[in-house]
Amino acid sequence: MLIKKGIKKDGIMFSKSTIAIGRFAPTPSGRMHIGNMVAMLAAWLSAKSQGGNMLLRLEDLDIARMPKDASARVIDDLHWAGLDWVDEPTYQHNRNAIYQEALESLESLQDSDGNSLIYPCFCSRSDIRAIAAPQEGDGFIRYPGTCRNLRKNAEGLAQIEKRLQNNQQHSLRLAVPSADSPQANVSFEDAIFGEQSFNIDRDLGDMVIRRADGVFSYQLAVVVDDVLSGVNDIVRGRDLLRSAALQI
Repeated sequence: MLIKKGIKKDGIMFSKSTIAIGRFAPTPSGRMHIGNMVAMLAAWLSAKSQGGNMLLRLEDLDIARMPKDASARVIDDLHWAGLDWVDEPTYQHNRNAIYQEALESLESLQDSDGNSLIYPCFCSRSDIRAIAAPQEGDGFIRYPGTCRNLRKNAEGLAQIEKRLQNNQQHSLRLAVPSADSPQANVSFEDAIFGEQSFNIDRDLGDMVIRRADGVFSYQLAVVVDDVLSGVNDIVRGRDLLRSAALQI
């Protein structure tokens, strides 16, 4: 997939830069394989063909699980392939304070029911798989809103409070607009696959913003970093079309 500069949502332009700014954003889990290199080359060619520049971001949020020197190996592989970028590489594990600030901004916002957009989720992956059917085609499992629904009555709110007081492990999720809300409909133009439209409630559901182990999620970090870096030319796999709708 290739999302070009000038992404709009509700008439708002994500980037006003007239220069294409792309990014390499590998997860440093080891040596780059052929699929990684093809994706990196496609991103580089897209930006360079427009007279633009590339940035390098190491998506090492879960730094404790990354192999030693994995980031250095990724950089070495990119140099070997002749791919260049401007500025120093960005390491996501160093940016937790920035992601925390973004989380707090979201927590200060309210949904249509007057609740914070961010809520605690006590569901495990097995819990979600047990009650949610995968989307047709790609196997994506939509979160059914189990813990979000607890906020709808006093009994549920009391249950949330009790679990928090007992320090029950939980992730944090972002409540997306309800399916019948105009704000739930997100469309964007992909340069390869054309016009894409999703209802983010019906097709995706509430996304994790911070994992139960305290690590910020990819979905939050990638949006914050792309916006702050002025990225406006994104090349990545077709499997991330659905994620693009969430991130917009």
